[in-house]
Amino acid sequence: MSNWSGMCTLVSQATSTDERGVIVTEEACRTVPCNAFSLGASAYYAAIAAGTHPSAVLQMRSASYRGERICIWQGARLRVERVDRSSPDFVRLTLGEEVGDRGGH
Repeated sequence: MSNWSGMCTLVSQATSTDERGVIVTEEACRTVPCNAFSLGASAYYAAIAAGTHPSAVLQMRSASYRGERICIWQGARLRVERVDRSSPDFVRLTLGEEVGDRGGH
């Protein structure tokens, strides 16, 4: 697969303790090419039952994904809910938001 339909930003987090003993979380962002896929009905309802709101399924090269648990896709900050590594060359991430994460009502 050589044509990528979009770009997403993977966010890694590292925690450390500052000089006063306060835990500080630092984030590092990387933008990688990806393809978006539709979420199947069974996966959608299973995610709803688990308390998440599934938003997207993204595929990228396996070498691009380093275990990040946050992904920014189309302006939304989403959690990586599921990682599918069934192919040696590609990885598929199911992204979702926790119920209640939205700012508006």
